[in-house]
Amino acid sequence: MNDFSEFSDEKFDVKAWINRACFVQNSDEPLERSLAELEMRLQLNAEEIESSLHDLSVNAMRRIPVAVQESYRLLGEIQGMQDQLRGLAASVNHDASAAVASVNNLQRLDKVKGNMESAFSTLREATELSGLFVKVEEVFMTGDLPRVAEILSSMRRSLNLVGDVPEFRAGRQKLRTLEDRLQGLVEGSLGEALTKGGEEESIKQLCALLLAVDRVSTVEQLYVTAKSTVVQVTWEEVSGMSSASSQRTNTPSDLMGWLPRFFSWLSTFLENEAGWCLRILPSHQQFLTTGLHKAVFSKVSQGIKNCLNRSNGRAAAPTIATLTEVQKELTALTTNLAGHLKGCEPQVVRELLSLLYSPVEETIASYGSLEQVQLSTELGACPQQGTVSNAEELLSSVASSSKAAFSILSQAVGRCLALTGGTEFRSLLQVVDKELSSFLVKIQASIQGLHAKHTGASVSGGMPLVGGQGDDSEEVSNTLLVLLTYADLAAGLSKLEAELRKVVSISNTVPKLLTLAEQAPTVEVLTDPVSLRIIGSTADTKVTDKLKALLDKVKDDPRFMALPGAAASLEAVHGTITTLLSDALLSKVKNQLKALPNMPEWSKSGPLKNSSPVVLPSFHAYPLPYITSIGEYLMTMPQQLEVLMAEEESAAASGSGANVEELAAEWLDRVVTGAANIYVQQIMKIPELGLHGGLQLAADVEYFCNVISALHGAPPSSLLTVQLFAGQPNESFSESAAQAIADGGADQGMLRALAAMRKIALS
Repeated sequence: MNDFSEFSDEKFDVKAWINRACFVQNSDEPLERSLAELEMRLQLNAEEIESSLHDLSVNAMRRIPVAVQESYRLLGEIQGMQDQLRGLAASVNHDASAAVASVNNLQRLDKVKGNMESAFSTLREATELSGLFVKVEEVFMTGDLPRVAEILSSMRRSLNLVGDVPEFRAGRQKLRTLEDRLQGLVEGSLGEALTKGGEEESIKQLCALLLAVDRVSTVEQLYVTAKSTVVQVTWEEVSGMSSASSQRTNTPSDLMGWLPRFFSWLSTFLENEAGWCLRILPSHQQFLTTGLHKAVFSKVSQGIKNCLNRSNGRAAAPTIATLTEVQKELTALTTNLAGHLKGCEPQVVRELLSLLYSPVEETIASYGSLEQVQLSTELGACPQQGTVSNAEELLSSVASSSKAAFSILSQAVGRCLALTGGTEFRSLLQVVDKELSSFLVKIQASIQGLHAKHTGASVSGGMPLVGGQGDDSEEVSNTLLVLLTYADLAAGLSKLEAELRKVVSISNTVPKLLTLAEQAPTVEVLTDPVSLRIIGSTADTKVTDKLKALLDKVKDDPRFMALPGAAASLEAVHGTITTLLSDALLSKVKNQLKALPNMPEWSKSGPLKNSSPVVLPSFHAYPLPYITSIGEYLMTMPQQLEVLMAEEESAAASGSGANVEELAAEWLDRVVTGAANIYVQQIMKIPELGLHGGLQLAADVEYFCNVISALHGAPPSSLLTVQLFAGQPNESFSESAAQAIADGGADQGMLRALAAMRKIALS
């Protein structure tokens, strides 16, 4: 019972503890006795614990006043120590102020001492300068060039120390003469060693002689000349333009056959030279590397420019594909060389890379002209329009050329992005719009030629009516295919317009270009030709301004059109197609109704004659053959338009988006409405209409209106007015006309015309 730890456990279970105690009790004793003893032991232990706690608390209460008194004593000692530290700090500050004044005096004394020592050194070197001029001549005679360089370097330092003292002004000119003399003795050997690849230690010593007399520019000139000559020789060997074959000229077409190989060699060559400079002249490595890059890039740039602008000895513009490939190779080269240019200033890197990219960049400046030439050539190679006389062949040619043309124009977008990254996108829009407009004008001319053919057929006697499926019915059906041609053109233009708008606003091309203009001109950024074009020149700020204006216009103007000229040309094509089909499909109607106003049936006043062999009542009139022929033609019009339905599957497969059912329904309504309008116009020209003639006309019009209704059309009110009033007796005509006008159920213009034909005065 001495272990009370389990009683303090949070999970202590009283019942379980009692059960264990009962389990371990002596089996010979009664349970009640064991529990009583356990209770007594627990009570005794509790009293013992209580007594111990009481003693501990009494002792703690006795010690608290002592502890409090001790803490007060410690606080007093701490306060005293703080007062002592403040006094010491004040004393230290006072001593420091006094020390500062002493140090200032010492600094002034040290400065005076330094000036005196410098003056002494200057006077001593100035005294020795005259002797050095004599001594250097003796050393020159011995041929000890390192000693000569050392003396000349010392003389230069001495002259710099004496400044503009009159006695030593002539010494500067003498020193330059001596340095030129040393340079003349060294540069020949150094140039030969650099050209032939002499021992590095020997080259290092020769360079040190020139650097000792501050002829860094001479070292650079000799080094750059020797190494750029190696590049020039390799260029001629790889390109096949050696001096022995100077008559041979590379062309843009064969440039990519050897340029990648040359660039691979050049990258390795410049990397090796950077390492060579680091070993030989580590302190001038960046300076020499930059000079070499400038000279090499200048030679390479001019060589590429000559190749791009030559073709068999004549000036020629390179293709966009060639420029893109050249730019790709240039980008790979600059990326490989980026590590050697990191130590250069951004402006130096910008100048070097601008020089290397200049052959392509100068051509990109006229990108619009290049793209126009290529598009004009490629679109001109499409199947020619207007060269065939058969309508089916002509429209098939137009359809195939249109599909090819939109594919060509879509490829132009990819070419622009590949070469310019989108910086010349505004020029591309203008060129595509112009070339597509010209292409659509050619298609319009072809359709106009087809129109002229049908117009000529109409004038010469007219195409036969379709009631008997005349010989020209197939030609008319083929002509209907021009509707699908227009649908393909409209779908192609819509797709191309969406692609161009996507490039501007959605695909992040133009926003990316605008972001580039805000980037810092690091080496990594400038190696990208697009970034260099935007960041590398202030003139290109205008490019970003124009692109931003274009982007804002696309976003803010829902009516913005990337190809407004092409849209206008397509609208003109639509007008030509509408005129063609209207004239072609209504020419039969026009020919049948041409003689309508002067037909003798209208002026008859006797009973109507029945042309049918069957005896019919005389009070009923039957439609005349002219109108039944027109009706039969119109009833067969859905069959004519089925040629469009036959093209539905191919149209869907080509993705033209043409809804042929809507086209067929639209043109059925156009033909029916057009025929009705022509009929109304010819009726209005009838000079005189008798009663029986009016009955005949009413019967003809009723038949025509039934045909219109059968074709799911609505007869015009003017024809309905003719049907109701043309056969009205004279005595009831005026009254019925007045009532119809009052009720708004008649066409007033047609009523007046009928009244004039019938010689009836309207009340």
